[in-house]
Amino acid sequence: MVKYVVVISLIIAQVLGQTTTFARAQDAAQAPAPTVYLLPNSSGIPASAPGPALNVYAPDDNASPKDNNPAATGQALPKEAIAPVSREQAEMLKPRFHITGATGWINDPNGMFQNRDGSYHVFYQWNPVAPVWGSPYWGHVMSTDLVHWERLPPALIPDTEYDYDGVFSGSTTLLEDGTPAIFFTGVSGLAQYKYYVQVQGIARPANVSDPKLKLWIKTPTPVIGQPPANGLSAQFRDPTTAWRQDGLWHTAIGTMEACLGTAALYTSPDFKTWTSSGTWTDQVSLGQATNAQCTQPAVAQAGNGACDQFGAACRMWECPDAFDMGNGTWAFKWSDQSKGRVPFSRDWYILGASTEFLRSNSSAPASGLSTGGSDAAASPRFQAQHTQQVVDFGSIYASKTFKLKDGRRVLLGWAYETAAGCESECSTGTNFTNSLGWQGAHTLPREVQLDAESALLLMNPVEEVARLRQKQLYSNSSQQLPSNSSSGALSGLELAPSAFLGRQMEVIAAFSVDPDAARGNTAVQSPFAVGLQLNTGNQTYTRISINGTAAASQSGNLQITHAGVYVDRSMSGPYSNATTQGGLIPLPPAGLQASTVTLRLFVDRSLLEVYALQGRGRVTSRIYPLGLVNQWGLAAYGAFGSLPAFVNVTAWDVGNAFTDTQPYTCC
Repeated sequence: MVKYVVVISLIIAQVLGQTTTFARAQDAAQAPAPTVYLLPNSSGIPASAPGPALNVYAPDDNASPKDNNPAATGQALPKEAIAPVSREQAEMLKPRFHITGATGWINDPNGMFQNRDGSYHVFYQWNPVAPVWGSPYWGHVMSTDLVHWERLPPALIPDTEYDYDGVFSGSTTLLEDGTPAIFFTGVSGLAQYKYYVQVQGIARPANVSDPKLKLWIKTPTPVIGQPPANGLSAQFRDPTTAWRQDGLWHTAIGTMEACLGTAALYTSPDFKTWTSSGTWTDQVSLGQATNAQCTQPAVAQAGNGACDQFGAACRMWECPDAFDMGNGTWAFKWSDQSKGRVPFSRDWYILGASTEFLRSNSSAPASGLSTGGSDAAASPRFQAQHTQQVVDFGSIYASKTFKLKDGRRVLLGWAYETAAGCESECSTGTNFTNSLGWQGAHTLPREVQLDAESALLLMNPVEEVARLRQKQLYSNSSQQLPSNSSSGALSGLELAPSAFLGRQMEVIAAFSVDPDAARGNTAVQSPFAVGLQLNTGNQTYTRISINGTAAASQSGNLQITHAGVYVDRSMSGPYSNATTQGGLIPLPPAGLQASTVTLRLFVDRSLLEVYALQGRGRVTSRIYPLGLVNQWGLAAYGAFGSLPAFVNVTAWDVGNAFTDTQPYTCC
């Protein structure tokens, strides 16, 4: 995330924007009015009416909706009307099967790795003393199955001269003997520096035989003390997991060179002595900007030169990540923030190749590459071969991947708060978030896979997430959706009361058409709209949808020519941001053959994760319904033009992630 230090504090008020707002694609607006059927609460939900004006609610604790009362109608409250909430309400909103801090604030996932004994370790940026951003510690959790976690003492704390003002983000590298080494950014604004300086340090376990790796020892001085020649000491952070190539270790560090977002390359023969080796990639290499487009702040900050880290065209790259997806394909991921853009914060990736791979597989030299440093010609570079893509359409930032022993690549991201009144990632808090006593969570671990046909990354929850499932709440065989003219309430589809108050669930909905009716109808292009509606009490609800255009095929399956995934929060409650999050899902050039349109939803109290079309589209979203309703309700809806539409829905209760009964707190 953006590091809120003195260097930038003067401009925060001007540059921090509101959370994500997306306009629906034109085809979505023209999609037919969906028909809804309900999986009601145990106390019953009224039948719905078709179309966008649907007003369905799950009765809560004797609340009485009132006309023109935002708290009753689900509309967002103005900032000045946002008030603290009770401890009970705060606990009802805190996610339970995602990684969270015991208290206070968390943001970036850091240094994830699988240890030699098979256990998983995740670190995170943590302010243990308040639910706002502050000089970060590295929080630490451990798991034996990737989904159940134990909180441990903080691994790194700001206690040396070079990280006195915070241990910023970084990564873990497994050395050749299997020992983990943490590469992190230290920040210090001591008087002798005159401004906040960012340097890189390394930490190693004090006792590699300790299965929990509780104690880590930092190098007494930085191992990388200077940014590259044209870089900035105040914008130099977040080293990647190092990779071994040509007998050298390589890491990329986010910085700004000549005001361009840059992943600066550093190399080492022994993981101790590091040398600047040019540029892994930058905004010019990716075709994003030129130096002439870079904007400058009105007043240059010491150590920040004349560069604007939130520039409209040229901006700081945070939390870079470089990883090999196999078969010569490399992925480069970065995070950036830009004033005037919605959303202010976003994660991106682009696919390409390492020049080392290109050199070893071609007699011709790679071209169009950034250079620099004494050994630049021999150092690998990243060469983009496709267009950049969004990691997630919703409220995540600073995502990071790591590789498991079985070869899987796994991603975690920071799911930040977007409550009404929050600015940017809500780093300074509001009356509401302060009363919660906590902020921030991580996404579920997502397996990252390469889809070679479309040159895209697919991301889905790791298979271990199924271990969190408890009681199956509902399952039906393929059932026809009522026609558009029907109110469509189905009987006998009741979700039983949940041990977790119905606020923790996994839902898989597979929408399809009648193959016999669809077969051979390839000339007919029809708009479609399918989705789920989460009913959260007191007339509040959130809609999750896939909208687009599809045709039948010779096989009777669907040929999806374009589609978008959206989370509509306009009726999610007065403390929720009322915007819609989502975007168009990238598809193969010829479209996507699909027997079903699949939507997978995870509900963890205030945190929603949506996966569409087998992980091609992802949206992470936050909602804050305040009613103390015993159980939330669920609805499904869908229409494929004139073709008969069917749905199969399965829903499970989801258990808690943390196994510790007395989680570690500190400070």
